[in-house]
Amino acid sequence: MYYHSSKTTFIGKKVEYLSSCHSTNDIAADKVRSGQYLPGEIIITDEQLSGRGQRGRSWETEKGANLTFSLILQPSFLKATEQFLLSQAIALGLWHYLSARTAGVGIKWPNDLLIHSRKVAGILIENTLRGSRLQVAVVGIGVNINQVDFENPRATSFSQALQTKLDCHSEFEQLLGALEVFYKLLEKREFGTIREKYLQCLAGYGQERFFTHGQETFRALITGVSETGRLQLQTPAGPAEFGIQELTWHWDD
Repeated sequence: MYYHSSKTTFIGKKVEYLSSCHSTNDIAADKVRSGQYLPGEIIITDEQLSGRGQRGRSWETEKGANLTFSLILQPSFLKATEQFLLSQAIALGLWHYLSARTAGVGIKWPNDLLIHSRKVAGILIENTLRGSRLQVAVVGIGVNINQVDFENPRATSFSQALQTKLDCHSEFEQLLGALEVFYKLLEKREFGTIREKYLQCLAGYGQERFFTHGQETFRALITGVSETGRLQLQTPAGPAEFGIQELTWHWDD
């Protein structure tokens, strides 16, 4: 059972706990469609049966061992063209929460969280637009807290990094506080600060990595991320930008 946060001003002030559900993002989206929600409201579960990740991938999670929840936000101060800033702010909140207690934390473009090149958390944001602005965002977050067995060899958990079992309820409180810090920066329109910090935390920034685009695999230098969230590379053919659906990242190890 999870309860409302005592350490934040609005994120997590209303929490709906479900022991099991198909998808917290779907439940949050239903609330948005009905208008029955509060900004900062959270739907959290111990077991998500049909969790989704980027590119339609499923999110593997062990019942009761991790944090799996959706956060409803109302970032109407952002233009549609600025929506990647929300993704950056959420990723930075997770980065802040993790890096406060362990080294080797990075953000793998666009918004996976890594500890020593192993995925520990993922984000899936589904935005609703009104005209040229964001209206509501459903932010799905999955963080591996105590899980130790993974089908994916590139996955890890926070407890594995810290080498101690963690209390999910305490971790939930700490994570919400970190998310609110960076969301408030977004509300204050500290866009330059968010973009600069994101690059500082970006895995592989200023380094070469292998990528596949279409039928071509190549090694390219990661030079930045555009304001709309496209990865900027210096490829053998020259500078180029790619969206998340256009590029596959290959690990070196």
